[in-house]
Amino acid sequence: MAFKDPIRRKEYQHQRYLDRKAGILAKNREPQTREKRNEWHRLRRQENGDEVRAYHNEWRKKNAIRVRIIQALGGTCARCGFDDIRALQVDHINGGGMKERQMFKNGYQYEKYVLEHVTEGTYQVLCANCNWIKRDEEQELFKYRKASD
Repeated sequence: MAFKDPIRRKEYQHQRYLDRKAGILAKNREPQTREKRNEWHRLRRQENGDEVRAYHNEWRKKNAIRVRIIQALGGTCARCGFDDIRALQVDHINGGGMKERQMFKNGYQYEKYVLEHVTEGTYQVLCANCNWIKRDEEQELFKYRKASD
């Protein structure tokens, strides 16, 4: 393997890369059946039960904060009145949500902050459709886009 000639070394390394890549791709292309996935999850729960429970408990806490935020803001879309919690989103009335979100390390801390400041009048609840329509109307998402588009 110790090739002194750099050209032969490069060829060898490239061929080794291609062989390993082909093996990895072939392994990933195996069709996964529902039984295989269920077996994987069952084994994971047996081996890492505490970690799995901790992850799900953390997810529940995070989701509970989101639900409390939405309920504190009225629980329905401010534009159309839609009330299915799965499609409701917290929106910044005057924009600027991206800058505010970047001040925090993760979404959990950000949502705790929003819950503390929900009464300031800077947030509203919109359904996913109305939120995207608002973003398009106020050009919040694509500020670089031309007006003619």
